[in-house]
Order: sequence, then structure tokens, then C-alpha cells
Amino acid sequence: LGSTDSYAGPKIVHTPEEMGGTKYQGTPEDNLRTLKAGIRYFGGEDVGALELDDNLKKLIFTVDQYGKTLEFGDVEECVE
Repeated sequence: LGSTDSYAGPKIVHTPEEMGGTKYQGTPEDNLRTLKAGIRYFGGEDVGALELDDNLKKLIFTVDQYGKTLEFGDVEECVE
């Protein structure tokens, strides 16, 4: 199986497009409603989202526990 110590998840998972599906076309609000429903289905109670602005970025560590540097940017696909 793939590596699981990555924020991007296992590398063996295929995107819906790679499996013949279509890209998600919903709004961020629709996405949050779906996420909330799934988390509540599995027993979660508190679910929320925040806009990642410059003030919030100041509160996030820039180096993880393994020494990897974390950078923010507008990209199509996350990279490590």
C-alpha cells in the first residue's frame, strides 16, 4: 500500500477522473455540507471550516514533526 504519513494521503488512490468519473462541480458550501453529513454519519459532532488567510497562516507550524517544510500556494495538485 501507499505511504500514510503524508498530508496528501496514500499515493495509490486514483482520482475520479482517472477512474472515468467527472470532476466535482459543486460549490465550497455544497462541499462543506457533504463533509458535515459524512462526519455526522460516522459519529462526529462538531464540524467547521475556516478561510485560510494570512492571519490564520501565522498560527500554523511551517515545519512538521518530520522536518518537512510546509508552504502555502495556489496549485492544481499538492506536492511534497
